[in-house]
Amino acid sequence: MSMLSEIREHIEGLVADLEGDDDFMPFLVARRDDKKYFFGLAAMADETKDEISDLLFAAVLVLRAEEAIFASVAWTVTAPREEGIDVPPSEHPDRREEVVLMHSTLDGPALYTAGITREDGKVVMDKWEVNGSTPGARFSDAMQSGMMLATRMPEKFALQCQAAVDAGEMERMLRPAIRARYRIRTGDIPEEDHDEDQA
Repeated sequence: MSMLSEIREHIEGLVADLEGDDDFMPFLVARRDDKKYFFGLAAMADETKDEISDLLFAAVLVLRAEEAIFASVAWTVTAPREEGIDVPPSEHPDRREEVVLMHSTLDGPALYTAGITREDGKVVMDKWEVNGSTPGARFSDAMQSGMMLATRMPEKFALQCQAAVDAGEMERMLRPAIRARYRIRTGDIPEEDHDEDQA
């Protein structure tokens, strides 16, 4: 079974066990060779989304992941933006609650969604759809950027990352990678110029 199919089945099981207004914890699964690494993430308040994107970038980069999946429950709005309505998706009158699954490989990103309906304490999930829009694009972009940068990672830094992962000390390499992503995101380091010294 592919990792994508496995994670989709896992999410279906998580949603089937939800009750009322409960959600499952957002998570990242990254794979290199035949090993998978799971990261549970805190609830995604608007003010933490940049920090979460930095973590997604760093995890994918340090693992030199060949495949990564980020999944969460989110409010999305697919209707055209209307003049006078400037509210977050969770408050928009045309909002839709969905499971959002972002899948990144070296061939590129893909987005899958499935609507959620809550009624009488039960949570029902619709069938998966391949979605051409990009809700939460900052997360998909972060994973794809980390994955592409990992293919150009200098050998010295790659060996340091692998040694930390093998020793169960991945966090030691995550911190500088997160700092580098923050500096890239804020424009302190032009994306095309960063190297292992700046990471």
